[in-house]
Amino acid sequence: MRAQEIMRQQEAAEKVRQEQQGYGRPIVSWEMNNTRMIAVKKTIMWPPQGRKWIYFPDFLFDYLKKTMRHEWGARAQQEGLPHPVFRWLKKLNQYQRAVPGEKGRPIVGYIACVLHLAYALYQIAHNDTIPSKLLTRLRNPLTFRPAFYEIIVGAALAIAGMEIENAEKKPPIYQRPNFERSRSALVPLMKWKQSGRLVGK
Repeated sequence: MRAQEIMRQQEAAEKVRQEQQGYGRPIVSWEMNNTRMIAVKKTIMWPPQGRKWIYFPDFLFDYLKKTMRHEWGARAQQEGLPHPVFRWLKKLNQYQRAVPGEKGRPIVGYIACVLHLAYALYQIAHNDTIPSKLLTRLRNPLTFRPAFYEIIVGAALAIAGMEIENAEKKPPIYQRPNFERSRSALVPLMKWKQSGRLVGK
């Protein structure tokens, strides 16, 4: 009886997690020595010196900068590269200075863009591998928008519980997308009804 109760509680907790995070790998986070640690697949990350990750978005801001590379960011800003991410982060810094410490602030467009990009990169890295060529395109202002779109699609597949393959690992026999959906044991088979709504089979 006790075992059944524990199983029911675990199933309920997993259902809540899936509703919040989707069907991909769960967020793995814990505190050690008063420091928040977060696992990205098999890599353990912690905040840079002098910073704390109180909320998950705190981690995402640092993760975006680390993934895009600090050295690239410093060099590109010195060269005056007109990159969308720099514009978003500049507006974010101005916004934070205008309303320091204010809680319950609304999510405005540029904040949503930064968080969506960071979360999508995290999801791809946590469930697969971010293709280096895709990161190169992401760093280039001319190819940023299509690369951003590809990252959002790859993350959506991961969140849906699909196994995603990094298509760029394969030899370029013909033009391939960056991510290919492979089978998923977690999500029920899906089909389109005439209404165009995606439903479980």
